[in-house]
Amino acid sequence: MANTGALTRGRAIEVASGVYLERRDSDEHAMEAWLRGILARIPRPVSQRARIARMLAAANRAEAGMQACSDTGLRERLNHCGRAMRQRGFTDPELADGLAAAREAGRRSLGLRAHDVQLLGAWALLQGRVAEMATGEGKTLVAALAACIAAATGAAVHVVTVNDYLAERDARQNAPLFGFFGLATGVIEADMPAGERRAQYGADIVYVSNKELVFDYLKDRIATRGVVGAHLRLNALAQFDRAGAAQPPVLLRGLHVAIVDGADSVLIDEARTPLIISGEPTTAAKTYYEMARIVKALDGAQSKGTKLEDEVLQSEHDYLYDEKHKTIAP
Repeated sequence: MANTGALTRGRAIEVASGVYLERRDSDEHAMEAWLRGILARIPRPVSQRARIARMLAAANRAEAGMQACSDTGLRERLNHCGRAMRQRGFTDPELADGLAAAREAGRRSLGLRAHDVQLLGAWALLQGRVAEMATGEGKTLVAALAACIAAATGAAVHVVTVNDYLAERDARQNAPLFGFFGLATGVIEADMPAGERRAQYGADIVYVSNKELVFDYLKDRIATRGVVGAHLRLNALAQFDRAGAAQPPVLLRGLHVAIVDGADSVLIDEARTPLIISGEPTTAAKTYYEMARIVKALDGAQSKGTKLEDEVLQSEHDYLYDEKHKTIAP
């Protein structure tokens, strides 16, 4: 034992102050050392900022190679990226090359070279995210870049706008870029006949307002009676006529990729108003309407509660209503 302030070989043992000597840790077990080494070799998740910087740097490095390509070579580069993304999804390496190709195509066809912020906006859209951009940063070109890359995979791409005017304007403005890659552009307008709608929806990239797209989707659901997937494809095969020409029962060719231009308006403001459509009456509904029509022509009487009186009433009326038991009998 030692008193407070006592010295041991020149070192104070300050027990009263609450400072205690710590025991010496035991040697690390060999298994613990092995596990620690395994954990050290596992790569840590890359931060979002680092991931974006890496993708953008790769796109900028690929720009010089894209500029050296001919038009045909540039189209092949995007098609190569599209085939890879069809198998692996919108991964960063393929998106970097695809964005570089789309940027160079935009410079040749539109006279516009996309800035880095526009490449980042297109990347965010293809990740299924909302990209907030300030006025003047070129949101229309951002949507066009993302649409080119998505369409290169063979997906049905819909650029959804607030109204028909914006759909027609943006489609016309970006048509040279889409045409450079051999992608057909479609525009859906109000009061467009079903045959023309089907033809427009058959394009690689379709500009359409949110209301027109939703109503056409509901029409397809009614036409197919809610059948989707493999059953719908079987129905399409069954509707080939004798000449071999297909008779497609639906307007849209699929809902694969949607790029919403003006997410605040389309997904918030416009979404507050429900869109309702009615189809042809079903067999049950037709039966109900027919029975309601017949009932109006029937002559009924109220039952008095006696068997004799009921028989007399039955002979003069089509049905009896028993007020006491709340029943109706013929």
